[in-house]
Amino acid sequence: FEYAATGKRILAGVEGQAAEFLRAEIPGCEVFKPCDSAGMIAALRRLLTQPREIDRSGFCEKYARRKIMQLMAEDVLDLASLK
Repeated sequence: FEYAATGKRILAGVEGQAAEFLRAEIPGCEVFKPCDSAGMIAALRRLLTQPREIDRSGFCEKYARRKIMQLMAEDVLDLASLK
C-alpha cells in the first residue's frame, strides 16, 4: 500500500489474490508469475512504456487508513448491535 501510494511504477512477481488486487486496483502496475523470467521481461517492457509517475490519488483515497478504520468501526458496531 505504501509503495503504491508513491506513484512509482510497480513490477511484481506474484500470483493469486495479490496479482488480482494489483491488476484491479493499482494503475501503473505490471504483474508476472513468480519464477517466470520470460513473463517478467514482457511485463517490464510494458511497464517501461508507462509514465514514470502514476496518478494514484483514487487509490490513496480509497485505501486511506482513516477511511479503512472508519469502515471497520462501522462493521464492529453493526455486529455489536446484532447480539
